[in-house]
Amino acid sequence: MTTDEIIASLNQKLNPGRFEHTMGVARTAKWLALKYGADSNKAYLAGILHDCAKCLSHEELLQRIEKYHITLDAISLKSPQLLHSFVGAHEAREVYGIDDEEIFDAVYYHTIGKENMSTLTRIVYLADAIEPMRNYPGVNKIRKTAEESLDEAVFMYTDSSIRFILDRGALLHPNTLALRNSFIAGV
Repeated sequence: MTTDEIIASLNQKLNPGRFEHTMGVARTAKWLALKYGADSNKAYLAGILHDCAKCLSHEELLQRIEKYHITLDAISLKSPQLLHSFVGAHEAREVYGIDDEEIFDAVYYHTIGKENMSTLTRIVYLADAIEPMRNYPGVNKIRKTAEESLDEAVFMYTDSSIRFILDRGALLHPNTLALRNSFIAGV
């Protein structure tokens, strides 16, 4: 599928707010890629695809997890809001014909992050957090930091996300904690 065909397909599948968010992430990812030396076409495409499985019900996500033989850790199994990213990476490959490991990783890890993320994966992770529709305490400071340092902005967002999760008493994925710790420890 061409990028325009993928956009048209997602415009039909996603609700209007999710589609607008998707396009905001794609544009923000492209901007960050141009700023930080990543492939802007891949960043744009990964941004378009990052929530491609958000339109699926919980039952459909579970069916796709089985279909794609996705192995989930205990935290992910108990965190339904994370499942769309894992399934979405496989949908990007199987439904939309994207056979690119960098894009796969960027979609797969856009919600939880991981240590040693590629530049493209860091860009999509951050773009999802700072696209223009996002409005939460501290987002403008993270956006401003993103103009100066990709890594500092990723750290700030990760730290903010962890605090939000802890304040809600929700499960914290170990990847997210490891990502934050990697910045603190300089790993």
